[in-house]
Amino acid sequence: MMKNLTKLTIAIMLGASSTVASAGTVIKDWTYINEAGFINATTGNSVVDPTTGENTTLDPNTLLPLDPTGRATPYTNNVFNPEDGLNYNLGRAGYTAGTSDSGATAGASGESVGTSILSTGSLIDEICWGSGPSCLAFENEAGDDTSRVEGSLTVDSNGGVNWNQGTQMVHKNLPTGAPSLTSIDIIDGLKLYSSEIIGGELPLIELGIDVIFNETFADARTLWPYTPDDAFIVTLDPVLSPITSFGPDFIEFTVQLDLTGLTVDANAHTQYEVITRISGLDVVSIPGGNTFGLITPENGINFLDAQFALRAVGVPEPGSLAVFGLGLLGLAGVRRYKK
Repeated sequence: MMKNLTKLTIAIMLGASSTVASAGTVIKDWTYINEAGFINATTGNSVVDPTTGENTTLDPNTLLPLDPTGRATPYTNNVFNPEDGLNYNLGRAGYTAGTSDSGATAGASGESVGTSILSTGSLIDEICWGSGPSCLAFENEAGDDTSRVEGSLTVDSNGGVNWNQGTQMVHKNLPTGAPSLTSIDIIDGLKLYSSEIIGGELPLIELGIDVIFNETFADARTLWPYTPDDAFIVTLDPVLSPITSFGPDFIEFTVQLDLTGLTVDANAHTQYEVITRISGLDVVSIPGGNTFGLITPENGINFLDAQFALRAVGVPEPGSLAVFGLGLLGLAGVRRYKK
């Protein structure tokens, strides 16, 4: 169960936003690996709602599947699994999460391509269901596998934000039948490397993202106002702060990093934060700031893009300080459905 997976495997202090400046030079040059994959998919059949007479897979009040068909067992080689109605594919070219189309390592990491940074090891990076079929995959517009992204980043010494490309996910949303996907977990990890850190790298920042998926039916407009479009429904983990910023098509949230005792130079700046921006799909329903939906249009190829920035906190800025709080890489969720 996802609840048994440690949300954060990180020895860096996570705490409230710090407004206390730490003396010393900002660590500017880093390399990174961002990796993600799927685990623990569940499916359900449609049921006629007794009040409206409309078809639905989820209870509108609880978001629980009304007729669950089980938890998925990953198959390889794009094999159909009759137990849950899902097709599993370990990547269009045979890649698993944790590999890279580019064939390049992440600079200072020295880790070879194919070596997963996730605590789970490599995970599936594409999953399909129904007669359409509809599919979720870590893939960009060019069709490249984006389950692992590697690169270098620079921290602005004045506290500014420099965005860097993270993983990208696509929902190929085609008309489909039952059973439908009802929930899925995404494991998202970030490794940061610098020669100015003792040992050359920070501990893994890893998040278990619990997502409820609502595959709507064309006749269910009373139950789901966004019908016929579908929705990913996510609630932030209660140990994390609400979303720090959002707009019609983006969400931002952050995690605080205290590097005290981890830097080669004992006088180096130690207060940082990782800001994550998720964009590309319409954002709806943010009651209290910790529950949100991402609408994915029907009959569309819909991309969700993740970017992140490593920002120095508590350094003098030429303008006003950016808004920041708590959070973590990816979409943090609380599981509403347990098998």
